[in-house]
Amino acid sequence: MPQAPVVTIKVTYPGSIPDPSYFDLQFINNALFGSGNYDTWCADRDISIDLYSQGNGFYSSTVSASIYSTYEIPILSATIPTITNTGNFDLVNWLLNQNFSASGNGYTFGEVQAAVWTLLGDDYTSSTLIGTPDPVKINTLVALASQHDGYVPDITDSDPTNDKIAVLLFPHKADGTAQQPILIRVDSAALGDYVWADGNANGAQDVGEYGVQGVTVNLWRDLNDNLAVDANEILATTTTDASGYYKFFGLTPGLQYQLQFIKPANYSGFTLQDATGDTLDSDANSSGITAAVTLAPGEFNTSIDAGLVQKAHIGDFIWEDKNANGQQDVGETGIAGVTVQLKDAGGNVVQTTVTGANGGYGFDVLPGTYSVQVVAPAG
Repeated sequence: MPQAPVVTIKVTYPGSIPDPSYFDLQFINNALFGSGNYDTWCADRDISIDLYSQGNGFYSSTVSASIYSTYEIPILSATIPTITNTGNFDLVNWLLNQNFSASGNGYTFGEVQAAVWTLLGDDYTSSTLIGTPDPVKINTLVALASQHDGYVPDITDSDPTNDKIAVLLFPHKADGTAQQPILIRVDSAALGDYVWADGNANGAQDVGEYGVQGVTVNLWRDLNDNLAVDANEILATTTTDASGYYKFFGLTPGLQYQLQFIKPANYSGFTLQDATGDTLDSDANSSGITAAVTLAPGEFNTSIDAGLVQKAHIGDFIWEDKNANGQQDVGETGIAGVTVQLKDAGGNVVQTTVTGANGGYGFDVLPGTYSVQVVAPAG
């Protein structure tokens, strides 16, 4: 498994205003996430975090942290085994999207934090950092969240309360000592676009070319760096709609994603890769795999396309025209072993074959302009 992206963060508590969270976090010199304050929640009470005095009663720590998706459960379970209920991160995502502890919403930051701990399998009752939360309200929050199994944030819809994703940061000190995993809310990301039939196989989406329905698209991350799509690396699967469009949402900013397009049986393969501008080209290679893309918070990347092609066939028959009338008459047989060359529009030889036992030959080609030259055998 490759190393998770590493960033430098500064954690402060109490935050500037302990509402809606008690902790604040800043990214240090990170262009992707910027330098603003992020509200922060604890994800695991089984691991502590070392914070240092900053004056005026505030405490802070600047450390390195690895970025993880809260939707890649097998990775989280292997990386942070002390988080008991990693399968409940979808419920935590829903809970944090509701902003229950914002001013006037009837819940304290401590009650939301206690609900997060409860959902992830930790007991909150011994904590001295969350005030005096109301157990009834905590149970209410847990019950509300539990009604949203399978929740995924979506920036592509029209609901602004459905956009944020909880990103898990796993800090570690300079000597490698693990620190408490923490959660922040950022705008989620998405990617997708279009699969089309490239009729002239030029790698561009030309006028009159149409989208292809029902093409399978896999979202994956190359976790073991072997440049191959392994079954455990496929995060989600979808199919193109009636117009050839697809999308994946609820993606984590800062992580690298790739796509695998599955060639339908009635197509020969994929068109030229990166032949023109990014919005109108094909991003899939000959195996249907795209390059990796890193998404920013709130980004909906709609430039990942794939062009499909159907090959043409040219060829037929070389025979001995015994009466030289230009027609294939009864009794005139094919000639085996005759060399036949396929040439492109510029006259360059692009394929060569020889006729079979009955004089037949053929070439499978991409759409285009070709000519055929028969090399006359001796005699």
